[in-house]
Amino acid sequence: MTLSEDQLYRLRRIWATDIEGCPRSQEHRILGAPKSPRHFASMRGSALHSIQENIIKKAENPLNVKIPELHDEIMESLSEEIMVMDKWTRDTKIDLSKAEAEVKFELDLGDGYSMVRQIDILTPECIIDLKSGSFNGRVGKHIIAELAMSHEAVERGGEGRRDCYVVYLGGSEAKEIKVFKDNNDLNDSVLNAFSRIEDIIKMREQIKFGVPLRVEPSNICAYCDYRGICRGI
Repeated sequence: MTLSEDQLYRLRRIWATDIEGCPRSQEHRILGAPKSPRHFASMRGSALHSIQENIIKKAENPLNVKIPELHDEIMESLSEEIMVMDKWTRDTKIDLSKAEAEVKFELDLGDGYSMVRQIDILTPECIIDLKSGSFNGRVGKHIIAELAMSHEAVERGGEGRRDCYVVYLGGSEAKEIKVFKDNNDLNDSVLNAFSRIEDIIKMREQIKFGVPLRVEPSNICAYCDYRGICRGI
């Protein structure tokens, strides 16, 4: 199997969100498989990120975002999260005065591979991941992996160590959680993430030989961009 230059480019760029993601979905994305119409939840999430970015940047009208379709329905569904987000920015003890939003980093992994991460909020002291859902009692392993690699990318860029937080915007108030209790906890999470990345690189090398990657069915399959062509087996 011979991959095109575009396919090879996608093959060698590993997004931090891929670390605990479905290999089959990654395979479809790399090969350029046709996508299903975007799920409402996906469009809603993109809109919320744009609004969050505007709030952090103190835009004159933070709700002025481009939503290609279902604009009114999406904005109505986000009303509570927007209020919670706005209140959190005013009440949090984290200094957001020099915060940047949607900051992209690319980390060289060697052998032509790189890890890409877009950080929701970056301050001189903190890395913050925003989630629209509610806190269910524990931070998901995918969030831990993404924040660990976010920190690794920032630190390798020469910007020093930072505290890492996840902020859940679901419910009447934001839930702000510091993810790593100390440097040892962070270092262990970085090592675990790199171990997963090594597995991802091995799987991606299989794509070059036409070996189909496994699927990992879950409750998020319904939101997948490739749900129209994947049978979950």
